[in-house]
Amino acid sequence: HFRAGKLLIRGLFISNPEGFKNDSIIDIEQIDVSFRPDSLQSNTVIISKVLVNAPLFTYERKLSTDNYKELQNNIEDFSARTAKIKEETPEKEATEAEEKKVIIEYLLIADGKVKAKLPGLPTTPIPLPDIEKHDIGNEKEDGEGLSITGATKMLFKFIHEGIINTVKGV
Repeated sequence: HFRAGKLLIRGLFISNPEGFKNDSIIDIEQIDVSFRPDSLQSNTVIISKVLVNAPLFTYERKLSTDNYKELQNNIEDFSARTAKIKEETPEKEATEAEEKKVIIEYLLIADGKVKAKLPGLPTTPIPLPDIEKHDIGNEKEDGEGLSITGATKMLFKFIHEGIINTVKGV
């Protein structure tokens, strides 16, 4: 249903960063995405809504970090490497390779659970309160959106905050 502005993703598995015990950091049953098909041709893709259903987040802590901070660091490193490549690209190619922006009008992560690998906490999944956000990337005055990398970093920030608050509550 891509032409109708709908995308359905089932069974998404994101691997844990190196050095953590679990295979996955996130297992998602289903993601429903609605977007404006006409925005695909513009500089800013408008995503009307993202509904993430029944994700299982695995949280692991090390001495000075955790797997979500490490994942965010990996995203930042990737972003820095990409920026460096763009700087080294000749002007004409750099303009053509300009990264699209994205605005997510509505995000809902529902029925999530956290499996925390911490001493003293149960290993059974803990229910995560729903994470609901509006107008991601539309906060700036220009309303031009965020880069895909920026939107991804923001998404993981929301998830990390939800996990930390849930684990603290237990």
